[in-house]
Amino acid sequence: MRLNTLSLATALTWLSVVPAPAAAQAYPARAVTAIPAFPPGAPNDFIMRLVGQQFQTNLKQPLVVENRPGAGGNIAAEYVARSAADGYTLLATIDTVVTANPYLYKTPNLKADVDLVPVIYLANTAQTLVCHPSVPVKTLAEFVEYARPRTLAFASGGHGVPGHLAAELFMASTGVKMTHVPYKGPGPATQDVLAAVVPCGFLATPVVMPHVKSGKLLALAVTSAKRSPIAADVPTMAEAGVSGTIDRAHTAFADLSDDFVHPDARTRRDSQTVGLYERSEGADGLFSWMGTRAAR
Repeated sequence: MRLNTLSLATALTWLSVVPAPAAAQAYPARAVTAIPAFPPGAPNDFIMRLVGQQFQTNLKQPLVVENRPGAGGNIAAEYVARSAADGYTLLATIDTVVTANPYLYKTPNLKADVDLVPVIYLANTAQTLVCHPSVPVKTLAEFVEYARPRTLAFASGGHGVPGHLAAELFMASTGVKMTHVPYKGPGPATQDVLAAVVPCGFLATPVVMPHVKSGKLLALAVTSAKRSPIAADVPTMAEAGVSGTIDRAHTAFADLSDDFVHPDARTRRDSQTVGLYERSEGADGLFSWMGTRAAR
């Protein structure tokens, strides 16, 4: 039997669970590989590199970050699902790998809620609707008025990711019709919005905000219930007059599920391992720096 528990989170890390003899050994005895499901520069990539600093300090083993982007996180998830169930290959991804992807992708080699076990919910982050300065609007209300008689394109980090879902909620709430242009992550999508290849994007706030502050992008609203700590001047969708669009990405650690002997004990241990970062001094400050809230 395989354990099929899951917690909703922006960045999930999933860890392998091993039989009792291996579980009794000191962990980690060697380097651990974390597999972010999106390219460098995405929030879960940021988080893994922050976690890695504390991982090495506290556990005396390196956390090797190896990005495997594509298919809304499924490529990384399948890779981890095929890895040895020994706790040394972790998936760092967003909750949509389990909540949305099964309905959007045909993945016969992966059943994320069965093949992977959630270990810890690390953080959550919002999306931001941004546009290239050539789009003649300054506010969300102006954008809705401008977009209604047109069919604008919008970029996201991929099919079914939080940015895509936020855009769908926005369109359902406003009646605006837009064409989705998916990318392999928010970083590549942001580059094309910067180049005006795509006029707008629903993209991770930590990725786009440096470009907003430099004047290269215009931020119209964030999708969270509260304003972002790194975008205090940007209103929420609700503040800007659009309701029903709250959407956040949740990041967590997960591992390959196998024939478990002591799953509870191993899951607790791996959660405590990653939790060293969350409980470390300065964690909230580092997460706030990228507009992300650490889980508790």
